[in-house]
Amino acid sequence: MTKAIDLEARLFMIAQMIPVCEVLCDIGTDHAYIPLYAAQMDLCKKIIATDIREGPLRIAKNNIEEHGLSHMIELRLGDGLDCIQDHEADTVLICGMGGLTITEMLEKNKRKVDICNRLIIQCMYADEMVREYCYKNGLDISEERICCDRNKLYTAMSIIPGGLPKKVHPAFYHASPSLLEQKTDLVLKYLDRRIGLLIRIRSGMKRAKDPDSEKTDELKEIINKLKDIKNERKDGKEDYGPLR
Repeated sequence: MTKAIDLEARLFMIAQMIPVCEVLCDIGTDHAYIPLYAAQMDLCKKIIATDIREGPLRIAKNNIEEHGLSHMIELRLGDGLDCIQDHEADTVLICGMGGLTITEMLEKNKRKVDICNRLIIQCMYADEMVREYCYKNGLDISEERICCDRNKLYTAMSIIPGGLPKKVHPAFYHASPSLLEQKTDLVLKYLDRRIGLLIRIRSGMKRAKDPDSEKTDELKEIINKLKDIKNERKDGKEDYGPLR
């Protein structure tokens, strides 16, 4: 028997969110670590692992063969969801990319997104773009987890397509209610870091030659809302009120 795949904290968080399914598709698989874990845990009958680059796929192929899982994991070279057909995968992972790249991928492949059962998305940065896209396009963030890996905080979202668009306060683009429900002090640390980042962005905007007062005012409102949410969390109230 081959040795079980050992995942770093970020990848393990993502892997733990994969439901039992028929066909899993991992977009941007890199070295196929998550597909290997999913196959070893018998989470699905088939896995499609894709990447836009040939180099990572060659390494992925070696890893898959080394673990004796070539019969379960199929590798494909291509860009995003272009690699899969309609109804081919019921669970789709899109992880390790930026928020802009991910939202462009979702927008380009709306039909494929809407007919899959679940998306699991993990952003390396600009995750607020993905949350905003989800709210505006009827994608329900049913669960969001957080972990610390090498002193960096990462979140991952489990998303159910097919819902209705929601109008929410822009602060929830930065921290979804599903994330805020997590019973871990990492959420407070995440809020602190996000508030600090937005304060720095707003300060930079205000120093611009021709600052946009409407945008700086909107950012101030978001910062204040996130501060209120953080204080409610610290006080143990954990009631964030309506999303508006």
